Amino acid sequence: TVARAADRWEPGSGRGRFRGWLARVTTNAVINLLQRDRKHRASGRSTVWDLLDQVSEVSPELSEAWEHERRCQMFRYAAGRVRERFTDDVWSAFWQTAVEGRGGDEVAAELGKSTGAVYAARSRVLAHIRKTVQRLEASESQLEEME
Repeated sequence: TVARAADRWEPGSGRGRFRGWLARVTTNAVINLLQRDRKHRASGRSTVWDLLDQVSEVSPELSEAWEHERRCQMFRYAAGRVRERFTDDVWSAFWQTAVEGRGGDEVAAELGKSTGAVYAARSRVLAHIRKTVQRLEASESQLEEME
């Protein structure tokens, strides 16, 4: 699908970046596949998972990229769920050190906190995110077992 659509990619067109274009082409291909496969349309899940199994057999790199993206989405969702439990300073200390990769000393100076307080904040937020991800993954496992 990407090869057939490649001639429509125009780098200088101002329509966005290559990643966005590639994501749109891929999304459209999956949507088209799901629409063609009406037999499994009621649950949708078996078709998607069958497709992913085929992809992982053909391209381990793509399978790894898919898993990485799934984990990123899981993190974003979990972070959004726990965000409201923390003050702005605690969240900022976590986000800047864990996500943006800034140094604890630098963030501490900026927030007017000790370096230890910054790392303690980071640790507390990460613990909540981990628990949320574990609950989500347990829910996914239960759904898979039910099918």
